[in-house]
Amino acid sequence: MTTLRPWLLAAFLLCALPAGAATRYVDVSNACPGTGGTADPYCSITLALDAANLAGDTIVVRPGTYSQCLDTGSKSVVLQAENADPSLTILDGFACSAVSTLTIGHGSTVSGFTMTGGGEGAIFALNAVTISNNVIEANTAQGAGGGIFVETDPSLVAGPATLDIVIENNVIQSNTTDREGGGIWLSATASATVAVTAHIKSNTIKGNHSSGVGGGIAVLTHAAPGGSATVIIDANTIQGNVVDSPPLSNIDGFGGGIWTSTSGAGNESITILGNTIGPAPGVNDDALRNTAVKNGGGISATVLALDTARHTLVIEKNKVRRNTAILGGGGIDLFVDGENLDLPSSTTPGRYSVLVYDNDIDGNAVGVAASPDLDLGYGGGMLTVATTAQTVSRRNPTDILGNRITNNTASQAGGGASTWVFADAGPTTFCEVSLRHNTVTNNSAVNMDNDPLVDAWAGGLEVFAQAAGAGIARVDTSYNTITGNSTEIGGGGIDISAITDTLSGNAGTALVEIANSKIENNTCSVNQDCGYGVGYPPDPDPPFPGVFRLTLRSSDLSPNEGGTVEGTLATHRVDVCMPATTAAQLAFPGIDSDDDVDGIDLLRVATSFASSPGAVHYNALTDLDGDRLVDGNDLAILGAHFGDTCP
Repeated sequence: MTTLRPWLLAAFLLCALPAGAATRYVDVSNACPGTGGTADPYCSITLALDAANLAGDTIVVRPGTYSQCLDTGSKSVVLQAENADPSLTILDGFACSAVSTLTIGHGSTVSGFTMTGGGEGAIFALNAVTISNNVIEANTAQGAGGGIFVETDPSLVAGPATLDIVIENNVIQSNTTDREGGGIWLSATASATVAVTAHIKSNTIKGNHSSGVGGGIAVLTHAAPGGSATVIIDANTIQGNVVDSPPLSNIDGFGGGIWTSTSGAGNESITILGNTIGPAPGVNDDALRNTAVKNGGGISATVLALDTARHTLVIEKNKVRRNTAILGGGGIDLFVDGENLDLPSSTTPGRYSVLVYDNDIDGNAVGVAASPDLDLGYGGGMLTVATTAQTVSRRNPTDILGNRITNNTASQAGGGASTWVFADAGPTTFCEVSLRHNTVTNNSAVNMDNDPLVDAWAGGLEVFAQAAGAGIARVDTSYNTITGNSTEIGGGGIDISAITDTLSGNAGTALVEIANSKIENNTCSVNQDCGYGVGYPPDPDPPFPGVFRLTLRSSDLSPNEGGTVEGTLATHRVDVCMPATTAAQLAFPGIDSDDDVDGIDLLRVATSFASSPGAVHYNALTDLDGDRLVDGNDLAILGAHFGDTCP
């Protein structure tokens, strides 16, 4: 985490009583020093800032090039270009090798400039700030934030208060950092009395480079218990950004377009909404794809929820196209970690809610041609890793709902998507991911080494569940359409694998459910025994302890090139509840997976009735039609099949 620059802290601690607001003019072509009036403007922005009152002054800058290192100090000012065309008013930071071109904060605003040449980024902002309608290009930074660096320090603010940050309608391009956030770095730290809200909206973020995380944008939230930090990233165009790192670095190389992380013990929310990440639909210019040397070519998002935390992550209605990564998640990389959320001693147990909804995840790729001993290339469209420890409650949903996952490629597994669920140590630790109402078509798992001994598997979806001790790992794949995917071995549609371990005398339980889905016309791309609707690796020798259960319910698994299910699944380790006909039917024997549609299922719908994602009582399993609202339609679906049972 980047820390507050100490030379700035002293400046912001200097306070005085506010004076009356004034408008001051600046024109670099005027004779120095000037008086700041419209007829006799100051000749430099620094003179205007020196003369400005503590709060409320507006500094209007006329066209020209200003080669100055600017610092608003403890003042709240509006710094704006007189002409709306940013190309006419330039802040040249070439001489600012050790500091940002502009240092600003305390609710100040900057708008209408081109900022270029900064040696420590273009803008350093502390606490509340508005940055709008600027062109921020060709800046570099040794620290974080090649273009814009924003950090909050609630210790400088007397609460209760809310720090508002707005970054809107800017062009942020061709900036570089050796650390995090090639285009933008935002660290939203909140205390119990000082909240943070940040909005990154309608920007063009293009061609930036980071050697840490977040080639385009990097966002970190960290709230103290009882505190609140909220970040919304919406309606941005994010293209051609790159994140790389040394090959052996474990912490860098994530999020070519966007990297986000929640990491505190308070109320933290990050929403990534309606962005174009990669080339726009219909545009296939590879120079516009975002690239990550590790995970998340388009988006890499991490949720780290601890005891007392309330964390929410929403990734919704984005177009994530033609991005690339090497290890995992060509389009989206999602890591969810809940630890110690159900400690008996805690009076406020932590919770998290993750929703990936209604995104177009198209044409992304993961993996490279590399030596066959390297484990590369999982989840061409999306990689999801969810893990919990000391977390008993099932009210921690990770829902991947209603997405279109098409034309993606993986060099190892999961051409469309890979989902890995781990229930680690702890008393009956529970971890679940739901993939529901998704369309997964025309994806492929293709090995890039051309090595006949190394084949890729899971053309559409890869699912892996691992549970230790009393842990339960569950993956629900219901109401999906999985068609036209291709693999080199195993399942062309879905490939399942699981591991259970013994811990403290208990053996884990891994549950995978495939229900009410259409899985057909999946193929094998090589001359081998593959292309099944549902595939599974050979049985372990010796068998794992614990319980593995795969349940097939009311799904159409024909035709697929390799047949309906791979041989090992056809004979054992699978509970089958299928309709008599080959057509998929809307039938399900129990929301609670007990093989019966009964009063318990009705109670679950009633408990979550009139709820949507984010509500405490929302349960994605009761949202049977996938419209993000538990309502009368879901009740009607349940009622139509009340009394159904599995043999």
